[in-house]
Amino acid sequence: MVNYGEYNGNLVIDENKDSLDTKTTKSTTAIKKAVVGNYTSSEMKKGPYVGYIVKKFKIVKEEQEDEGLLDAALNLFSSNDPITAYKVRIPEIDCHIPEPQNYTSPDEEDILYIDMHPTYFVPKGADSNKFELGNKVLVEIDETDQNKNLIIKMIEQSKPQNPPSPSSKKAYKDAQKNNKQNNKKEATAQSSLPDASELEKWNAYSFNSGNPRNIDIITKTVNGQKITLSRPTMSKYETFVDMWTQKRNEIVNAGLGDPGDIQYIFGEAFRVWKGETGNQQQGGSFKSGLKGSIHNSGGAIDLRWNSKYNSNPHRKYTANYVNLVVHCAQLSGFIRFGIGGTIIHIDTGVSVGTPLKNATWWVYRNGKHTSKVDDKKATYRAGVISSDWMNNFYTPPDLKNFDYLSVRYGPSAGV
Repeated sequence: MVNYGEYNGNLVIDENKDSLDTKTTKSTTAIKKAVVGNYTSSEMKKGPYVGYIVKKFKIVKEEQEDEGLLDAALNLFSSNDPITAYKVRIPEIDCHIPEPQNYTSPDEEDILYIDMHPTYFVPKGADSNKFELGNKVLVEIDETDQNKNLIIKMIEQSKPQNPPSPSSKKAYKDAQKNNKQNNKKEATAQSSLPDASELEKWNAYSFNSGNPRNIDIITKTVNGQKITLSRPTMSKYETFVDMWTQKRNEIVNAGLGDPGDIQYIFGEAFRVWKGETGNQQQGGSFKSGLKGSIHNSGGAIDLRWNSKYNSNPHRKYTANYVNLVVHCAQLSGFIRFGIGGTIIHIDTGVSVGTPLKNATWWVYRNGKHTSKVDDKKATYRAGVISSDWMNNFYTPPDLKNFDYLSVRYGPSAGV
């Protein structure tokens, strides 16, 4: 464990306290000084900063050429070989993230905390594998491009620290907790085996696409459409559709227009990678050319864009429509989004065999997905997305608290 200030000291430059003569100072002046002194932003000391490595992992180019890849990240690859990346904790900057208790053998909670840390890379030409867990390193943060966060050098080859030995009381409680977790994992493992009957349902309408990765898929008819997803994603999608229907009714009843029904593009949910089953593609996009696509894990859906927002009189309400979709999706557990003139992609970030993907967003232009900042700005200027999306070009805005009854979705109720 590393305490705040132990590595980089106090990063706030000016924290001097003004004196106040309570006998001679007017009350209004005292209030003004208190407000300014407590709420004016303070400048932070410039880097580089000292941190320690909490995760070392590989990024494979082929698997990253998926929806939502930051185009800038492709520049990190000098060949098709995997590159090594790191999660680094800077105690004084990352103090808002809970510190993982054990990053050498993390449990589910620690994995979540670890993946919340920023990612760092080693400069091209340097040995990207020389750093290990627990190493104390000097890093440089790029505030404008997260793919330019760099580890500059090793400071100390510290060995990872395991949590201190717990008291006997704590050890007992931890043992009870572990037993419950193990029982839960065992039950989950037994219930998440692929169901043969579900495979039959899937094959019946996907031209025998198969399930070579043994995803625990389930097929249902949701909102009048047959759809196949992983079991956890199906639950999220049903919640999303129910939420959309409820909020749509509220919007129409409030006389704010009608955002329309929610439908997905048939064949654009669960898919199978072409390379595992051959290149034949029938009856819709049941197969994918992207091996690392989250669609292949049953964790993504491409929603059909309501075409009325492509023309007047609805065009000026498009950004509100998009925000409503993302609002419902985020409340239902989806974290990544692709926005274009024909689809809105939503996914859970869960892909088989890889860590949870970070929340991100991209746009579709000229039939291709792109994460270039200029393309995102152009999408904003076209009125497709609101200014909320311009605050961060990599992470989607948090629209869980979007006030969907404060904006319009059409010129009049029921239209």
